[in-house]
Amino acid sequence: MKHIIKSIKKTYNLYKQPLQIGDLLEFKQTNWIIIGIEAVAITYSQLDLEETE
Repeated sequence: MKHIIKSIKKTYNLYKQPLQIGDLLEFKQTNWIIIGIEAVAITYSQLDLEETE
């Protein structure tokens, strides 16, 4: 079992609600469950999240 936990960085506009812990994310035709949030940054009108999948 290799690379079970992955990190994905996503950028959201501030008016859109980002995914939360426990939500499913489809990435490269595979579903991933978000198990944590590693980093958060706000730049102008964007929210950058680094999520653990």
